Amino acid sequence: MTSPYLNQPVIPLAEALPRMLEKIETDLADETTGAAEKWRLRQRAELMRRLLTVSQHAGGEAGRTPVWRLAQ
Repeated sequence: MTSPYLNQPVIPLAEALPRMLEKIETDLADETTGAAEKWRLRQRAELMRRLLTVSQHAGGEAGRTPVWRLAQ
């Protein structure tokens, strides 16, 4: 059994994170999104913003930053 994700191209985090944040913000703007879903989306958006900040300060080396350092 092979994963369908193996057939997709690898996208660098510096490219993928802004796309993911844009999608999350679009979903947040949707008036049909429920309160619980909006809370979850806000949490995800905050995480994406933090990861983007880390990757900008690390000079593109965010992939090497330990996860425990991102929370500080």
